[in-house]
Amino acid sequence: PRALINTMVRCLKPQPGEIIQDPAAGTAGFLIAAHEYIKSQTDDLYDLTAEQKRFQTTRAYVGIELVPGTRRLALMNCLLHGMEGDAEGVVHLGNALGQTGAGLEKADVILANPPFGTSKGGDASITRDDLTYKISNKQLAFLQHIYRNLKPGG
Repeated sequence: PRALINTMVRCLKPQPGEIIQDPAAGTAGFLIAAHEYIKSQTDDLYDLTAEQKRFQTTRAYVGIELVPGTRRLALMNCLLHGMEGDAEGVVHLGNALGQTGAGLEKADVILANPPFGTSKGGDASITRDDLTYKISNKQLAFLQHIYRNLKPGG
């Protein structure tokens, strides 16, 4: 629910200049809520320099989504909120428990609601070789991803 997402974002208080990641992005609700929070703290980004503003719209947020149709919705949602992302957009198509997740830049903040149950529309197998514990439980694998992908102090 949106109220829970907003509460989590307010508790974490993301800051301009931080990299914020969602490894199970869905339609990018967490990333957009973080962006809206930062905008509310920076007078709609007008308090930032041009370089900082460019970072916020192109590099600050990154998500991964397994299902192509859901990713398309996420990309549209991000663009409607002024979030451009990199060459692939804010939300990349791929598996956070595969090499796509392993290749992500370390994040200051990770906001996520990892999927429960089976995947529909994509291959969610755990294929990463950098996870400490080789397990088949996807929820625990997502926790390992989150731990591994946070910067020190994140």
